[in-house]
Amino acid sequence: MLCFLSGCDNQLLKMTDEYNSYFKPINVIRTEYELEPDEEGFNEKFMLQHYYLLSMDSTFSVSAPEHCQLYRWRFFGRTKDKTVVIGAEPITTDYYEIVMPRNVDTKSRELSFYTASLGVKEGTYLLELTVADLEGNFYSDKCEIIIYKRDSHATSATVPPTDEDLESIVLPPPQPDPGE
Repeated sequence: MLCFLSGCDNQLLKMTDEYNSYFKPINVIRTEYELEPDEEGFNEKFMLQHYYLLSMDSTFSVSAPEHCQLYRWRFFGRTKDKTVVIGAEPITTDYYEIVMPRNVDTKSRELSFYTASLGVKEGTYLLELTVADLEGNFYSDKCEIIIYKRDSHATSATVPPTDEDLESIVLPPPQPDPGE
């Protein structure tokens, strides 16, 4: 009986090795979207893609560069000419911050949420990522989040925003976290 089990084990290993031999290792080339702040060629405007197209019933997951000491994700809806006053400085903006559900960690490297849990309608929103590297340098990037209903036949033919479009957006400043 022991010989039989030993023979099966060798056969299983041989079969696994044979199967794995069909796959060849590849050299992974990192894109500009995968660089970290301390690496040559890092550009904060490549931390996020320009836009993401999501259905109302999808889960969205994205991650920031590794090895940073601070991560902050902020999600914004669009309104018309809402003025935010911070101290003596009024700021006119077309955006307001949407509070993420409690189960969404906005201070971790990864951001993941179920679109329907945001309580938003179909439309165009804005996601902002701010990170601080280990030396305390801050970097920020923005992208559009385009949410559609599955039956609305949205396509990836949506015109993506340019760097200039995203840089021209004025966002309200972060609100202090309760308890800080």
